[in-house]
Amino acid sequence: MSSELGDNPSSSPTKQNQRDNRFSNPLGIRKGSEALVDQRLLEELGEMALKFCHPEQKVFADCAKKWNLGVIFMCRGENDAMNECIRQFTNEDSLAAYKKKKLAQKT
Repeated sequence: MSSELGDNPSSSPTKQNQRDNRFSNPLGIRKGSEALVDQRLLEELGEMALKFCHPEQKVFADCAKKWNLGVIFMCRGENDAMNECIRQFTNEDSLAAYKKKKLAQKT
C-alpha cells in the first residue's frame, strides 16, 4: 500500500511539465506593473474613443433600431465606420503616443 502512494502520477516530472506548459503564458503578455500601466492607459484611450466617436455610434444605433435583426447585413457600413473610428484610439501606435504624452505630463 505504501508503494502505491509513492507512485503518485501527479508528482511525476512529466506531469509537472505538462501542467507548466498548460498554465504558461502563450501570448507573451507581460506581467507586473508595466502591463497594468498599459492596461489602464488603454482603458483611458477607450473612454476617449467612445466620447470622440459618439456621432458614429449614434448613426449605428439608429440603424440598428430601424433594422432589428437585419442589423448584421443592413448596417455593416455604419458598423465599419464606428469600429474604424474607435480603432484610431485603441491601436498600439496611439497607446505608445498616449503613454509618451502621460510621461511627459508627469515630469
